[in-house]
Amino acid sequence: MLPGMLEDPVKVIAFEPASKSFLRLSKNISMNGLTNIVPERKAIIDRNTQIELYISNRHNMGMSSIFHHDNESGITEKVEAILWMNMRKRKASRGLASLKSISKDRKCSH
Repeated sequence: MLPGMLEDPVKVIAFEPASKSFLRLSKNISMNGLTNIVPERKAIIDRNTQIELYISNRHNMGMSSIFHHDNESGITEKVEAILWMNMRKRKASRGLASLKSISKDRKCSH
């Protein structure tokens, strides 16, 4: 369901740790005039830390991962990773009544 189809205003926090994908996400949000989507260049894992992200090749940018994989480009990026529960605790500071996870990349957890 799209946020514009809901009766109550919805704020979406979109997490994307890979820099090129994050720039594409941010550009799409801006181009479409979406004011209720806040992009965050962070990964969500089981603790607060810095991680090394193995960036996938240009044929499948969505495959970037904290694990080595067959589609790596040879590029790595250091990325802030946060514990999901900490985002839930910070919801009040973001003006959110509640915070729910709709979808997250299962490959980011270990």
